[in-house]
Formats: sequence, C-alpha cells, structure tokens
Amino acid sequence: MIVMLKKALRFLAVLAALSLAAGPARAYVLQGPHIIDLAVKKIVRPVGLVVHQQTRVAGDPVGGDASWSQTEETLWFSYPGKLRSETVEGTPRIIRVWSDNRFAKVAGGALVSSTPSGADLYTDPLLFRDRERLQHRLKASGVDVTQSSLQRYDDAVCYVVGDVKNDRASTFWVDKETLFPVKFLSSDNGRRVEIRYRNWSRVSRTWYPMEITILVDDLPVTEINVISFELESSFSASLFDVDHLLNSYPESPGEESSLEPARADDLETADPETKFLRQE
Repeated sequence: MIVMLKKALRFLAVLAALSLAAGPARAYVLQGPHIIDLAVKKIVRPVGLVVHQQTRVAGDPVGGDASWSQTEETLWFSYPGKLRSETVEGTPRIIRVWSDNRFAKVAGGALVSSTPSGADLYTDPLLFRDRERLQHRLKASGVDVTQSSLQRYDDAVCYVVGDVKNDRASTFWVDKETLFPVKFLSSDNGRRVEIRYRNWSRVSRTWYPMEITILVDDLPVTEINVISFELESSFSASLFDVDHLLNSYPESPGEESSLEPARADDLETADPETKFLRQE
C-alpha cells in the first residue's frame, strides 16, 4: 500500500513539473465577430439619434501652430446606416453625409471629398450598430477580424480585434468588463489615426460616448465633447441625400479625389483630405 502511494505521489509530482515547464495556459479569448456582436448589443441601436457636440480642432502642431478652433455640431443618426453632421456655428461650415456605403463632405461651400478620411471614421462604431455592418466597416478599414487578443489599455483589460503584433495594423478595442468600444486604430496615407471613446452615457437603453479624441501620429488633432443627445424616430430623407451634395456644390480646387460615390470596400485606398493626413 505504501509503495503504491509513493508511486502515485511521484506520478503527480512529474505531472506538476511538466505543467510548470509548459508555462501558464493561455486565457480563452473570444473570436473577433463575437466581440463585435457583444459591443453593438451593449450600446443598442435605436430608431434614430440627434447629438449636439462641441468640436475643437487643432491648428498645425507639426508646423508649430498650437492654436485650437472650436465649433458646435449637430449629428443626425437614422439607423441602420444614415448619418448627417453639420456645424451650426464657426467657419468654415462643414457638412458630412453618410448614406449606407456612400459619403460626401462639404466645407466652405465646396465639395471636398466623397471618400472618408481616417478621422471621419470616428462615427463608424456609433452608426453601424449591428454586427454585420460594423464588421464590414472594420474590415474595410484594415482590421483583421479573424484575430483577437486580450490587452491592457487605461488600466482596463480589453478585447482587441485585429493584429496587435503589427503596430501599423488597424485594431478595434472593447473594454472586457463594460463591453464599450474604447479605441479604434487605423492608418490613412501612411499616418497613424487613433480614435478614443470615453465616458459612455445612456438615454433609455441607448449608449453614446460623451468624449471622443482623435490623434494623428500620437498628436491630438480633434477633441469632441457631447453636450446632449436624444432619441428621435423621424427624419426628412433630404438630410441624408448624398446625390444632392454631389450635384449642388462645386468641387474644391486642388482636390484630387475623383468624387465618385464612396463604397465601404474603397476605404483602404480612399484619398485622405484632412490637413493632418495630407502632410508628407
């Protein structure tokens, strides 16, 4: 009996030694599509939203201009895939319209782009609040949705969709505990665009981030503070008429965009148009 007990103890000791040699087991990580699904279910898609926000835009930090300009904007979200944002004060007047996979942007009375820049994509997780659409948008922005991992960000553990081993790859970050999107990394014209979402607040069952920061190559270029947002169920179709913008405004001089209607799968090759993303 004693001999058998000794053999059993030796066997258990060998198993323990092999386990230690192999190292700790890798924590189970949800797959990318599942993470995206949890995030969109958390923030909930209403019929529509109206958002009022203050937007501060940096001068040219690379060129030494440390000044900031401030405007107020209104955003109209008509789900599942329509959005209009428009400055209500400040110059120049800027209008952006998404209608499913089409986009147009007007600034200073001229059409400046029909393809979104990396900085324009901050509304993607806020507009495309279903798994299929958001997954398609993320893939179009370069996120490899077949890869996922757990990473730390701002003292929190996050699910990360995308290849974190490649520091130039696009990635989508979701807080593991709250399931709120907290960061979206992409590249545009060789520049690194980072979008941060903070201070999520709720109206009824719908959540929206009250603070959004956009950085280009680690420099903050846009700061958004939401004043208020409310649910809305009915909008005029003219708010989201991309063709009206394309046909009503002249093309901005110096713009190289073909001004063809944007498609989601064009985003990786879209011509950037913001001053930060145009810099060589």
